Amino acid sequence: MKKTIIIFLILLLSILTIACAEKTTSKKNNKELIDVGGSIADFIRSYDNTAELSSESDIIFKGKVQSILSRVEDNDVISLVVFDIDNVYKGDKSMKTITISIMGGLMDGDEFVHSSIGKMFIEKGASEDELSSLYSGKNVRFAGFEGEMIPTEGESYIVFARNSIVKKDIYYIVGGGYDQGLLPIIDKNKVEEFNPEKRMKKVELNNISIDQLIDESK
Repeated sequence: MKKTIIIFLILLLSILTIACAEKTTSKKNNKELIDVGGSIADFIRSYDNTAELSSESDIIFKGKVQSILSRVEDNDVISLVVFDIDNVYKGDKSMKTITISIMGGLMDGDEFVHSSIGKMFIEKGASEDELSSLYSGKNVRFAGFEGEMIPTEGESYIVFARNSIVKKDIYYIVGGGYDQGLLPIIDKNKVEEFNPEKRMKKVELNNISIDQLIDESK
């Protein structure tokens, strides 16, 4: 029996996640991504394989990101990611769209500089010119977990998701925050293999077919 690895991530609760009141929409672009925020401590389970991911998923699907809306909710920055569903491998096959909630959010750097968060930086001694030189023309990410993947508008993914107990129309990525249940699609019908050991050792992952991934998830 394989051991369950529980990783305890302790991240500082940033004032950024509490103070940001604006709603912001991320757009698909190639801008540099800068992390400026933090998040609360949390437990994240590490899954050994996609069969374990599947066992805790209410739905497994292939879908394209239609939109991303970032906002503050319960003193945390979260993003609501709407997917157009192309194929359902597990779960309700009648679903055409789905809303996934993830920790963290994206903000355009220029909007960031002129937001209430930018004003907080200025109040703490930074000038607007200094902020602009750091963040203008870039994407700013705050909250979420270190290194966590943020879905990109217009891109397609295989997603392992679980329904929210509180909000039935909202789902969460299984293993979210550790980039496990969110797999980018490569060349239309391939994804990177699911191999936590290789990822931890920063070994290059092989590309496998979506069919193989789904077979390994059964």
